[in-house]
Amino acid sequence: MEVDLWDLAKTKIAEKEEAKRKGENEIGEGEERSPWKDERTLIICGGKSCGKTSTVLRFLDKNESARPTTALEYLYARRMRGNSKQLCHVWELGGGTRLSNLLKIPITMSTVSSLSLIVVVDLTKPQELKNTVEGLLPFAKREIDRALKELNSERPREYDELKRELKTRLENNKEQEACMPFPIPLAFIGNKYDGFQNREPDERRKICKMMRFLSHYYGATLVFYSSKLETTLAKGRLLFAHHAFGAHLGRSIQTDINKPLFIPVGLDSYADIGPPPMNDSSYSSLRSTQPIDLWWGVFAESFATSVRYRKSIIQ
Repeated sequence: MEVDLWDLAKTKIAEKEEAKRKGENEIGEGEERSPWKDERTLIICGGKSCGKTSTVLRFLDKNESARPTTALEYLYARRMRGNSKQLCHVWELGGGTRLSNLLKIPITMSTVSSLSLIVVVDLTKPQELKNTVEGLLPFAKREIDRALKELNSERPREYDELKRELKTRLENNKEQEACMPFPIPLAFIGNKYDGFQNREPDERRKICKMMRFLSHYYGATLVFYSSKLETTLAKGRLLFAHHAFGAHLGRSIQTDINKPLFIPVGLDSYADIGPPPMNDSSYSSLRSTQPIDLWWGVFAESFATSVRYRKSIIQ
């Protein structure tokens, strides 16, 4: 019997909303809760054919063949932590940036306080990077802001707690005034690292710098990953466990362009990233008061893009 994904999504959200109203949850009543919320929601999105599904299946240890995601698909992950059961609702958005408006389904007042977002980008297609990032983050932030406004109105104490969590998450970042931190935990996965290794060193350097800038600017964790390379699996699984169950990312970082990058949130800096890789003649033609627009402009000079560059609408 075929299952209508839309009906399934609506039913799941309705069940969670009802449970919240009753003061219950899917873990069960009366069970001890850990400091990290026992029930979380994780959204995984990215460009079309960037490898989202295969990455999710690998994280969940599912021996299934990846198939194209048509719209919005739901999975879940569970684990035991001591005597506590932990549950993570995993939503995968298909269609690249074309279906960004579907993000309103998993982003609600009831999920926003325990919500994380992972954006998967294809390292072998740098020309699609801006379209992916600016085609997804503004829509996600719009829905998050709406949910946060409702949360502040209905549950101000929970809203204040979320704001404190944001401050704690970014406490290692000494350059917050020059950044635009995302309101919920965010991560970038640079996927298909196996193919990325074959690019020229100068191209790898430019892509790495751009990914590091974006991650630092938005207050995100950055991981380079390939489901085909065992050397990257451990860091990929750690990232998933962090956002799904609260595992600690640690403080070790990898910034060598000849190795898969791994930079937990707040541990990079503009000084270490360096300026955009541009020649002297570019400074006169690329004029912008916003650092991110300057970086996008420089990146466009190195990698042809399939979309016209525009200013970020994330305010």
